[in-house]
Amino acid sequence: MTQAHAVPSRNLASLATFFVFVLGAGSWLALAAVVRDLEAWDSPLYFAGVIPLSIVLGAACAWRFGGPNVRWPLAFFGGELAVIVTIWVTRGGASLWPLSLAILTVFALPCWLAATFGTRAWRARTRPSVR
Repeated sequence: MTQAHAVPSRNLASLATFFVFVLGAGSWLALAAVVRDLEAWDSPLYFAGVIPLSIVLGAACAWRFGGPNVRWPLAFFGGELAVIVTIWVTRGGASLWPLSLAILTVFALPCWLAATFGTRAWRARTRPSVR
């Protein structure tokens, strides 16, 4: 029997980034389906569920994988932006796209802050100890 090859951390981080992107898109689609509105952020559930999810994911992924702390909010809210752009293309109504980008940027700030703390914890955890 052969031993399974260990997957390098870089590949795991890339896979996690893709997973966070899909989770961001999925959170928008799931909430839009639940509230029956294409714009999920019009629901209070967006602020009670999706934003806290992004914060927890940002901190956890940054703590586990390190790297640039902006990766996690970009992945999560990039997934949401992909859904929004798809809706704009298929149904029209992209007249407020600059405002939408600004709003997504503001919503990504708590996730970025959590990812910053997660990255600092990752650095402290992976720093070699001096004896």
